[in-house]
Amino acid sequence: MTTMSSLAVLACGLALLAHRFSAGHVSRTFRLLPRRPVTQVAAYALLLALAACGGGGSSSDSTSTTTGSANSSNNTSSSSSSNSLTVIVQKSLGSYPNQPFVTVTVCAPGTTTCDTIDHVLLDTGSTGLRVLASSLSATTLAGMTREQLASSGNYIDECGQFVSGYTWGSLRLADVTMGSKTASSVPVEVIGDSDAGSAPSACTGTGSDMGSTTEMGANGILGVQGQIRDCGSTCATSAYPLYYACATGSSCSTSSAVPLSQQVTNPVSMLSSDNNGIVLSMPSVSDSGQALATGTLYFGVGTQTNNTLDSADRIPLDTSFEFKATYGGTANQSSFIDSGTNFLYFQDSTLTRCTGSNSDYYCPSSVQTESVTFTPNSGASDSSGSYTGSFKVGNVVSLLSTSGVYAFDDIAVYGLVDSGMDFGMPFFYGRYVVIKNESSSGAGDAYAAFASNGL
Repeated sequence: MTTMSSLAVLACGLALLAHRFSAGHVSRTFRLLPRRPVTQVAAYALLLALAACGGGGSSSDSTSTTTGSANSSNNTSSSSSSNSLTVIVQKSLGSYPNQPFVTVTVCAPGTTTCDTIDHVLLDTGSTGLRVLASSLSATTLAGMTREQLASSGNYIDECGQFVSGYTWGSLRLADVTMGSKTASSVPVEVIGDSDAGSAPSACTGTGSDMGSTTEMGANGILGVQGQIRDCGSTCATSAYPLYYACATGSSCSTSSAVPLSQQVTNPVSMLSSDNNGIVLSMPSVSDSGQALATGTLYFGVGTQTNNTLDSADRIPLDTSFEFKATYGGTANQSSFIDSGTNFLYFQDSTLTRCTGSNSDYYCPSSVQTESVTFTPNSGASDSSGSYTGSFKVGNVVSLLSTSGVYAFDDIAVYGLVDSGMDFGMPFFYGRYVVIKNESSSGAGDAYAAFASNGL
């Protein structure tokens, strides 16, 4: 296949992006549903466009490594500890930037029939494990018990709705191993399962089908947002258009209520210990980007020395797992942290933006460092807490024109998501980010915390 220069590829991708989306006018479909896993709208369209134009790097990209282990006065374990999992940002299955990947093992419950799945996107903005059926062997998939409603015996399928599109698949039980820790009989979504009924128009009409490695850039999504169930009481008490009860192979047109215990569940919450949240530690990266960056995901918050950060600034989250981000004198009350987003999203008319059809991106002549303050929203369980941190903004056109570079701390989009700032993967570099789970589904007592890791 004929290839294009990196700059030509970028120009093609940005032009296609400008045609498909306006990054400054993003909206989420079902607000209480898992949000923004994968590559959120503008970023997602950009890299899909690059792939369509024949670019996005080559299979021989360099692999210089930055390793982020936890070494501080109150966080001393490495990624080989019993409650940790290695996180790596590298070339994705779709050549998208800033996708943090982990490896998980999925087994038929109570058996040794298992598949180890790499390139699973670590997403702090959604809940639960979702894996592509294509990443599972036929034997493992057959051994994963399908979820059925006790009232009708019909199988449960799910329409995962995200800004980037939708996923459709069956709900099955699996033993999920992350590092050396295993959660048993976890309800997961198997995307593209041929045994699932056909997706209803209410699902397919929400966007593009993300049910392939090309569209997703990954083999699955591990959602570790502080929410325990991906829908909660709303779907348990009413037929919300997320879950559907289906006969095998039939079309599904009617949504169904699903008990909490059968909804897609955050696997971390089902561990026997270190199950109350996560700490993600990522190293700093060069302002010009790197081919690869390696960090560590620690399970549990305050349960071991390596996940206890006494110096971290704690921000209680509201029931939408959001907080207030004050930037440039403006309080953005629907802000959130989301490792599943490739870019930063915020609005600042004083920063130079790219020109022409690329005007939804920032293009300052030199890297800018900006300050932001996080405080709780009025709906949070606790009104106390404040964190002031910084983030960087670079020239998107210059940065993305370099082939083989996938870890960036300074790529940003001009725009908000549901009136909030989206602190995507660039914000995570050089920090500990703590996400404390809600104590029970719908409890509203989750929090986030932040500290520099000095890496």
